[in-house]
Amino acid sequence: MASVSDASANVRIDITSLKRTEGDTLTLRLQVTNAGNSNYSMVADNIRLIDLVGRRVYTPGVTGPSCSTQAGKTTACYAIFGSPPATTKAINVQFYEKVDLVTGVPIDER
Repeated sequence: MASVSDASANVRIDITSLKRTEGDTLTLRLQVTNAGNSNYSMVADNIRLIDLVGRRVYTPGVTGPSCSTQAGKTTACYAIFGSPPATTKAINVQFYEKVDLVTGVPIDER
């Protein structure tokens, strides 16, 4: 769906799905791949969905237990947000873990 790497290119974050789910929520699923030599810790509570058109920023209400990834491993993570309006078909994803903004991530409908 979409990918982004940190400045060292040792850590890659793959957005595997962004889907409207029950209870008027939006679930972001991702995988963190650590090709470096040391552990990498990402705080899922720091992820933001940014709707530039609707002028809204969404923070997660629920996240998985940990996005920490050992060297040479891949970890699956998730975060659940309040859902933007049905007219919003794509959104930007911001990670505060030294990676760039991922723009135009399509929102899958139920």
